[in-house]
Amino acid sequence: MEGATAIPGTEGSDHAFIVTSVPVRKLTFEDHQFNPRTPSLGRVNELRASISQLGLLSPLTCAYVAPIEPTKPNKPGKKNDSGEEVVLIDGRHRFDALQALSNEDKKWASRARVDLKIYFGLSKSDIFLLSTYLNRTRKALAKGEYYRVIVHIYEEKKKELEAQDGRPRTEEEVFKEISAQTISDRDFDLSIGRIVGLVAFDDEEDDSWYPMVGNRQQERFRGPPKLPGYCPLTAGNLGAFLAYLCRPKPYSDLGAHRALEIGNVLQLGQVFRKRVIQKPVKSYDVPTGTSVACKHWCLVAFGSILEESQLFASQSRASRAPLAVEDPDWTGVDEVVTTYKEIMDEQAEIVRKYKSTEEPGFLADAWSYQTQRDQVKLPLRQAFKDRGVKSLTKAAT
Repeated sequence: MEGATAIPGTEGSDHAFIVTSVPVRKLTFEDHQFNPRTPSLGRVNELRASISQLGLLSPLTCAYVAPIEPTKPNKPGKKNDSGEEVVLIDGRHRFDALQALSNEDKKWASRARVDLKIYFGLSKSDIFLLSTYLNRTRKALAKGEYYRVIVHIYEEKKKELEAQDGRPRTEEEVFKEISAQTISDRDFDLSIGRIVGLVAFDDEEDDSWYPMVGNRQQERFRGPPKLPGYCPLTAGNLGAFLAYLCRPKPYSDLGAHRALEIGNVLQLGQVFRKRVIQKPVKSYDVPTGTSVACKHWCLVAFGSILEESQLFASQSRASRAPLAVEDPDWTGVDEVVTTYKEIMDEQAEIVRKYKSTEEPGFLADAWSYQTQRDQVKLPLRQAFKDRGVKSLTKAAT
């Protein structure tokens, strides 16, 4: 296949693309794995109105995924694991709008053609990277959408590297082979972000963080049980919290330490589900202990206090991440998480009172609404001390 050079590379290995047009009735993009954005019905309807008046102004961006090579000579290759030779990587809203118009007007659909820009010669990990970059530059991806793609980027790159010679690759080796140009913070995103993507959006882990973690605040709760309200916690805030408890850069082993962290994060999620985020938030207009406990600076301050505490003193002395151990003190963790929620219940009551009065002392008493870590951390540490939680005294260095 010949095409224009699209992405710079070494001579003879430049990634290329072609631009073509196809009948709209032949378009079927059922594979969503390369397109991370969660479709918005409002945006689809907006584009449907635009396309009906002006046509499709920007081509859909796609990638050719070659069939899997045969394992034996003289045998044909089989379909790739996506089931489609051409996959959509940018333009899901436009495609959904085109489908809606096609269903409304069959005559139009029988004659309409749509422009496609198709990349080829890309590995699966490169397709994920390109998709993430295109979606982030068009409109910022929510952290949850981004972290789920980060999981795919890491897993595909690891498979590709190990397929070269059959040698297992360390986490550090995989990190180095993933381009930093299209990832905001490579070490953080591929470690902490990947953990969030793995633990917060897996329906098999529905007794842990899932489904109480959403992409954004005000995101409707959709998981089981079917309860009305909003996801209490955002993926971005969960990542900021876990950054204090897990290693925010690669390990040099073959995955044992990261596996320990992931298992412990899931167990920590069970504690949070029991003590802090039992139910969806009914409204963000009325502060509750749950909504305040899930605020960014509150979780950052809490994570920082946990990292420095006696609970994880042995890990700190050994320069290890707090959750990279086989048997954390879960009794102690349960105590401090329970107390954290009690403190935030009190804060929510104060906020409700001061929000209605607009008194000048609002931030002195409702310190949970401060916007810097240490402005929350100092009174939060004092609140734990006042309740006699000795395990959260600062560990000796």
